[in-house]
Amino acid sequence: MKNKGFTLIELLAVFAILAVIVIISSPFVLNTAEESSKSLNKTQKIAIENAAREWTLKNVSIDNENKISGNTYTSVTVKKLQEDHYLDKKDSLKKIKIDDLEKAGVCIKVNLSESEFAGFTYEYKDNVTGTNCE
Repeated sequence: MKNKGFTLIELLAVFAILAVIVIISSPFVLNTAEESSKSLNKTQKIAIENAAREWTLKNVSIDNENKISGNTYTSVTVKKLQEDHYLDKKDSLKKIKIDDLEKAGVCIKVNLSESEFAGFTYEYKDNVTGTNCE
C-alpha cells in the first residue's frame, strides 16, 4: 500500500517558508498602498484647484489696484464649488479625506509682476476661513 500525501514536517516547512515570505513582503505592500492613497489625495486636490481656476474666471474680478475686492487674496470652499457645479458631488471627492466641506477649499491670490497683474496662484487648504489665505 502506497501512502500518498505529505508528512507533518513537510507541511510545517512549507508554512514556515510562506510565513517568511509574507513577513518580508508585507512592508512593501503596505507602503505601496499608502503611496497610492497619497497620490490619489494629491490628484484630487489638484482637481479641486482646477475647479477653483474655472470658478475664478467667472466669479473674480480685479480692481484698479490689482486687488480682489480690496484684498490680494480670496478663497472658495469645496462646498461652494460643488454647489456651483464646478465639482461633482458624488465621485470627485470619494477617496479624499476632507473633514468639513465648508472649511476646506482653495486660496486664490493675485500674482503681481512689477505692480502689474500676472495671474493667480491657487493653493488647496483644509481650512480657508478667516486669515488662512493671507
